[in-house]
Amino acid sequence: MRRPSLSPPKRNNLKSQVANSDSGEEREIVITITLKSLIIFLVISSLIVYGLFTYWNTYLSNPKFENVPSGFTVWVTTDRPVYGVDELVAISGRLDKSEVLVQIGVKDSRGNVVWIDQALTDKDGNFKSVFRLSKDSPSGKYTVYATYGKSQARTVFNVESSSNLLKSTITLRAAPSTAKPGDVISLKGSIYPRIKTNIKIEVSAGNGDWILIGKIQTDKQGEYNYEWRPNKPGIYAVRASWTGDSEHQSANSQIVFVTVKESGAIILSGEYPSWLITLIILIIGSAAVALLFLLKRRFMEG
Repeated sequence: MRRPSLSPPKRNNLKSQVANSDSGEEREIVITITLKSLIIFLVISSLIVYGLFTYWNTYLSNPKFENVPSGFTVWVTTDRPVYGVDELVAISGRLDKSEVLVQIGVKDSRGNVVWIDQALTDKDGNFKSVFRLSKDSPSGKYTVYATYGKSQARTVFNVESSSNLLKSTITLRAAPSTAKPGDVISLKGSIYPRIKTNIKIEVSAGNGDWILIGKIQTDKQGEYNYEWRPNKPGIYAVRASWTGDSEHQSANSQIVFVTVKESGAIILSGEYPSWLITLIILIIGSAAVALLFLLKRRFMEG
């Protein structure tokens, strides 16, 4: 009885013929692609990409180097839009990078620098700076600058003659905090004292000034609800404020953040070099080609 021939199992081979210039013979080079080798390739590639990102964020983009990256976004605000002389001014903001120094500067209505500080961002990128206006501070508009590298944000407040006014507060929350362009963002909050008054809603896309997007009147309980439709992707800071009245101080709300992006889009904060992005694309592309080749071979042999 004739025994059936035992042939080796089929493998996914990529073969190419290479000419030998000395003997004129041809050699066969076999490149074997298996699911196991593909998984190993993907794991090693992922570790390389993770290591490169970590190295870039930890060392190459650290502000101790002379060339500070310019692709970061900074926001800044104050706790009130109007102050009296000899009052505390609380400056706060956020940078999309943690544990770095943000330069803070304040100029009065005459263009004189009245405050300089360096604020360290926390693990979430938040920073704060507080100073007291002098008793002879000139009235008018003051400008606050928050700078990191080539990125700079600004906000303004007014100084008026001192008066014994009661403190007021205003709250703000945004829902949803992540949306697509054209979606409705509900900006809700309340004011204390609970009175009927006008509220300003301002937005900043970072690295610039605050832009007024609307005004709304609170109800008798001091509550308000403003609907905003952002039409461009980005990360926006939003704040609410009121100018006060004859009995109460002005107030700014804490800033809240809204991320607007297209479906499936990823918004990266910070700046990464082109070589790193190119390397990631090459790794992903190589893995995709290898996977498609493996699937094609298995389909043809299956």
